[in-house]
Amino acid sequence: MAIRFSIILIISIFSFLAQAQIEVPDHIYFAGMKLNLSKSLRANMAAQIQMIQKYKTYFQAKVSLADMYFPIIERVFTEEDIPTDFKYLAIQESSLQSDVVSTSNAVGYWQFKKESATEVGVLVNGEVDERKHIVESSRGAARYLKKNYLVTTNWIYALIAYNTGLGGAKAFIKSKYVGTNEMDLDNDLHWYATKFLAHKLAYEDKVGYSNPELALLEFETETRGKSLSKLAKETDVAEDKILNYNKWALSGKVPEDKNSIVM
Repeated sequence: MAIRFSIILIISIFSFLAQAQIEVPDHIYFAGMKLNLSKSLRANMAAQIQMIQKYKTYFQAKVSLADMYFPIIERVFTEEDIPTDFKYLAIQESSLQSDVVSTSNAVGYWQFKKESATEVGVLVNGEVDERKHIVESSRGAARYLKKNYLVTTNWIYALIAYNTGLGGAKAFIKSKYVGTNEMDLDNDLHWYATKFLAHKLAYEDKVGYSNPELALLEFETETRGKSLSKLAKETDVAEDKILNYNKWALSGKVPEDKNSIVM
């Protein structure tokens, strides 16, 4: 009996270790670029991926949210002509929660401060906060990333500048990689980009397979000036769902000046 218990225990330990071990390949692809990863960077990313996936229920909840939101983000990014790989940044920034507020007062899906949001056409005023609007904030994020790319001509550096600003990114830009489509990356890569690549690897093989409880649809037909309660009745959608996915409408009403998209 003791021998049998020992065998079961050994099998369980090996099973746990096999499950815990995460392999990061020596090169990956991002935004049309080939990224060659050093051994130390791969170990760093593997540890981050393990932490991201550690709590299975929480991780799966974010996968379900990604399956709801990613089709919308991908459409917007395609329209704005930036790589759809950047969709994983929304998980890193906000866990796809519309009303997240950081300690530096950045808000929403893409964690914009008010000034940065205004620069890229995301409205923030007494009636609306489009940082909490998945379509408008994603369009703003795409414009911000594209602006960074026009200066750096490298999507990794454009990503770093999303966190640091273009001025802060200068210290991490290597001239040999400006305009290139292949990079050799080591642990001197900015932590924000390392964290992003870990998020991409953690989620990319998991999204697209779940069956989310809800599907998000964009409704833009005669929304101008209407309350969310009225739109709930017109679309035959539960009012609490309309309110929950449209927290950008601060007064529970679409402004009079345009037919805003209601989710």
